[in-house]
Amino acid sequence: MTGRHGEGLEKRLEKGRKEERAKAEAEKLADKQNSARKMLKSSFDVDMISDILGLSIAEIEKLK
Repeated sequence: MTGRHGEGLEKRLEKGRKEERAKAEAEKLADKQNSARKMLKSSFDVDMISDILGLSIAEIEKLK
């Protein structure tokens, strides 16, 4: 698109895409955290949880 209106539209679309990506990443992290909590309750080793879910040990320790 060309012109001032096209540039504004592109900026708004890009902002919307960034917001959606951020929301998806937050949901993905929340899902991993919920899984980690369940694994902790089932006596999974923290190192194993970290390897499986890709969370840091510090992140998992905060969930205890």
